Amino acid sequence: MSVAGTAMADPAAVQDSDARSKPEGNGWRQLGIGISSQTFTKVIFNSDGRRGWALGNDDSLWATTDGGAHWVVRFRAGIVLHSIAFAADGLRGWAVGEDGTIIYSHDGGKSWNYKRQGGSTLYNVTFDAAGKLGWAVGGTAYPADGVILATKDGGESWVQQYSGSLVFYDVAFTADGRHGWVVGQIGEILETSDGGTTWNEQFSSADGLLGVEIHHDAVRGWAVGVNGVLIMTEDGGQDWSELYLGRHKLIDVTFVDDGKRGWIVGDDGLILSTLDGGETWREQQKGGPDLLSVTFDSDGRQGWVVGASGTIFTTADGGQNWTQQRHGSPTFLSASFSDDGQTGIAVGASSYNDSGVIFTTKDAGTTWLEQVNGVEPLLSVVLHGDGNNGWAVGAKGAIFWTIDGGEHWVSQTVGIPTLLDVAFDRKGRRGWAVGLASAIFSTRDGGNTWVSQRELKAGDFDRGSLWGVAASEDGSHVWAVGGTGYRGSRRRLIMMTKDGGRTWTEETNDSPTLYDVFFLPDAKTGWAVGGYQGWGDAVIMKTINGGESWTEQQRDGPALIRVSFQPDGRHGWILGEEGLILATVDGGETWSELELPKAGLYAVTALKGGRFLAVGDYMNTVISTGIAGGR
Repeated sequence: MSVAGTAMADPAAVQDSDARSKPEGNGWRQLGIGISSQTFTKVIFNSDGRRGWALGNDDSLWATTDGGAHWVVRFRAGIVLHSIAFAADGLRGWAVGEDGTIIYSHDGGKSWNYKRQGGSTLYNVTFDAAGKLGWAVGGTAYPADGVILATKDGGESWVQQYSGSLVFYDVAFTADGRHGWVVGQIGEILETSDGGTTWNEQFSSADGLLGVEIHHDAVRGWAVGVNGVLIMTEDGGQDWSELYLGRHKLIDVTFVDDGKRGWIVGDDGLILSTLDGGETWREQQKGGPDLLSVTFDSDGRQGWVVGASGTIFTTADGGQNWTQQRHGSPTFLSASFSDDGQTGIAVGASSYNDSGVIFTTKDAGTTWLEQVNGVEPLLSVVLHGDGNNGWAVGAKGAIFWTIDGGEHWVSQTVGIPTLLDVAFDRKGRRGWAVGLASAIFSTRDGGNTWVSQRELKAGDFDRGSLWGVAASEDGSHVWAVGGTGYRGSRRRLIMMTKDGGRTWTEETNDSPTLYDVFFLPDAKTGWAVGGYQGWGDAVIMKTINGGESWTEQQRDGPALIRVSFQPDGRHGWILGEEGLILATVDGGETWSELELPKAGLYAVTALKGGRFLAVGDYMNTVISTGIAGGR
């Protein structure tokens, strides 16, 4: 997969190294979007219902400014965060987590600073409406220890108000910061009516309490926990009544201002609601990933729920109907970057419903924004070096075209054949898309119109597919590779044109299928990789005469599916099945396997400064970058 004009490194930025030195995985780091195995543990929204924040179970803090339609990673704390709170102004925020960590934001979550680290894990945090008085609770199981921290200066300094022998999991206060409850292990309940200066024990027979809610009248309250327990009070906690709502673990509870309408979420995708202050409950939803946090606006109409497997639900009618804003993750199958390495586009398909997705980044892959979803699965993308014009292709002949770096897209289709790869010349005017049945389509007007360069006939689907395509900078030379892909039917296909696609030469032989092809700007030096998917018989091919002839390296191991090189022709990377990543610093004479996390990676592209970026579906839909050659 190659395009003249996509992000290739500046040769001067790559330090020379011993041609036989072993590539290393230095600098490997996990970026971007993290939805697939992501568990969202907490969600809150500002009163405008537009600005919201969610915490992931890795170290990610997510933000949305459009009511949850799009989420981006705003901050990575380097440690797991468990709870987040914002003042009523939506500007000042606090988050707490492992090792007693407390972080603070003064600009609506755009930036975060560390205020405290060290001590017991903190599981929850809350602040009064003014953002001055705050409390954080937590503890450690071994040795048994519970802690309540408090601040009176907006989180600038924290003092310990209480310590005990049981872990505290949740805390809730009235808006004036005077009345509050803390709940935790073995049904532990603590109550204060003086802002936490003194704490009084209250009792319940619950096995363990995980979430608590207090009404603004400081009289009514609710707490939920393990074994389906809900406890309620109508006298400030002097007496608690118990109600068992099945055998689920109930994890979070919230009520709106009227004290009548409330919601509970728990394991197995459970959502419960009440209209009578908790006396009776009905099941709004059940089945699916565990749900860990729920929040509603003040009128009880707009609400959000988050949980495991990247689940985010929203409702606009008080929970009568819930819509999935996010469930599952995109598997990225291709990515491309601008010349400066800042603007990038990644395409693929959702693991939830297989619909196509397009994500963009403006900061070299640190954060990603979803631009398109619900379309045909997309399999390949190229972004012109200017960072504006881009093209994506996919199933059922789908072609998408952007002229503004991926913020807006125009959809097209060329018919039935699924398109597997796309390449453009340096000017971004002439392009080629290849796919099933050895289909080849071309454009001469930047993607506005496409025509077939091979007439599709009956039986063409049996001749195999073209999986990869590369174009020279001037668009005169184009190479396409493919084959049948089946071990029992050994057939390799290499096609080449020297006149922009008016005529094609075709070479076939009984060898493993080729899945990708890449050429340097000189249009002479190129590589192709392949094998049998699921079987191995990996192959690396190289040409130094524009594809007139090829030398072949065979290797044991998984099939190789993507290849990319820096313009110097020495530093290159190959992706294979089973998360294999190979690197070379000598133009492909020797290849070494990088010792990096095994991942389901499907595409690789060279970036500036000797770096590369690989995309796929590892862990949190990992987008990863590394450095070859020991830099």
